[in-house]
Amino acid sequence: LYIFVSTTGIKSWRIDYSHPITKKRLTYTIGTYPEFSLKQARDERQKVKDLLQRHIDPNEHKKEQIEKRLLEQENTFESVATEWLNKQSFSANTIKGYNMVFRHLFPIIGHRPINKLRPIEVLQVCQIKEKEGKYTFAKKERLAISKVLQYAVATTRAERDVTQDITGALQTGKRTHNPAITDPLEFGRF
Repeated sequence: LYIFVSTTGIKSWRIDYSHPITKKRLTYTIGTYPEFSLKQARDERQKVKDLLQRHIDPNEHKKEQIEKRLLEQENTFESVATEWLNKQSFSANTIKGYNMVFRHLFPIIGHRPINKLRPIEVLQVCQIKEKEGKYTFAKKERLAISKVLQYAVATTRAERDVTQDITGALQTGKRTHNPAITDPLEFGRF
């Protein structure tokens, strides 16, 4: 562990190590001084040593972690849902209906990575409208989330459709049957 001072005067913490497979000498940059204290640099050095003991290149590991975070940021529920809706050849009214559902969903779960959505989160979102007595809208939300998750599974952004776990958990509205008018006189008054 040492501090490297560049020609521009920037000081950064660095660690030299041997690549676990090729045994080439490589350098891992922790961060700049004074943003990283000596204690933080030593903690990071220990993490690098742990990775090297498991035969993992710390630079490659760092790149993978950054790519993973970027991928999660790109694959939010909102971005995947928007992409799915744009690929569909629905009528204008159907698109308008999905947009209405998504307007309610995006502020709540739009920022969540699509592969991190859990059944309980989906249920809680749908129960908001269910508590208002809007049972049909709650079911439409579950269906829309399911369609987006199925698309995410097909495009390898999620492992499975978690809405299947909450099938039957939403309350259904009471059906009211309207009897047919069978009396001709009563039908005439109608």
